[in-house]
Order: sequence, then structure tokens, then C-alpha cells
Amino acid sequence: MKVILPQLIENDEKIVISIFSPINLSKDLTTLKSNAFKPPADLNEISVNRLNYTTSHYCKSISKSIENLFNDRKYFGLALLYASKIREYNADVIYTPKENNIFHADIKIGYCVIKGVQLPAEIQYKVNNLTKAAKLFKDPNPNSNVWEGIEVE
Repeated sequence: MKVILPQLIENDEKIVISIFSPINLSKDLTTLKSNAFKPPADLNEISVNRLNYTTSHYCKSISKSIENLFNDRKYFGLALLYASKIREYNADVIYTPKENNIFHADIKIGYCVIKGVQLPAEIQYKVNNLTKAAKLFKDPNPNSNVWEGIEVE
């Protein structure tokens, strides 16, 4: 059975991003750094998942599959934003399913990042606001294969 999700992401949808340590976190591991919402070089989007249609367990499994211990990307937890907040800060979230992840979406910030070039002030402002609006959920047992933390909401 093939599951098909709605193309339109409604404003009340929960959008989840993977968080890695130490790259996305302050030194005390309690606050997100704005780089969590800065796209990689040569891209205009940040990969996220549509939590309304999946589970925290699935989001964790996807996160763990893309962690990279050699690049300061050890899985740490998840961060949540509502689609309405993303749009409030003049960004958008669009459905971009992948063959191995039908829940995948992208936050579009409206600027293609150039490696080694500082973000324009208005784009950095947008990224900072997305970061401040996100709610961080630390995984109490990152080595486990299932989400054991509080409900991501």
C-alpha cells in the first residue's frame, strides 16, 4: 500500500528538524545555534519531516541515519516548529518526498547559501528568528533505536 500525503502543508502542521551535537548547539547543549536553520552551501533549503504524518521514532531513525561522527554531527534530538511560524518569518515549507522518506519536506529561506560568504543581514535575521521559534527536544537516550523522550509537540 502506497501512502500519499497532502501536497499542501497546512499552517498547523508540526515540522521537525534533526539536531546534531555539537554543531547545532551552544556549549552547554541547551540552546540551538542558528546554523541548525542555515542551509548547506549551494542550497536554499533545510531538510525536515512532517510530524503530523509520522512519529518521533521515525524522525529519530532518519536523524541517526544521517549523523556523521567525524563532522561534529552526533544525533542529539529534534527541534519542532509549526508551519505557521516558518511562514511568519518569510520562509516557506514545502512537501518534497524522497524515495526513502515520504514524510520529507524542505524549509525554503529564499537564498542560496554560498560557501565562505556571510549571509545577507535579512536572511541571517530570518534564520535567527526560525532558531528562536524552534522548540528543542533533547533525546534522553540517543543510542537507543526508538524515541524515549517527552512527546514532541
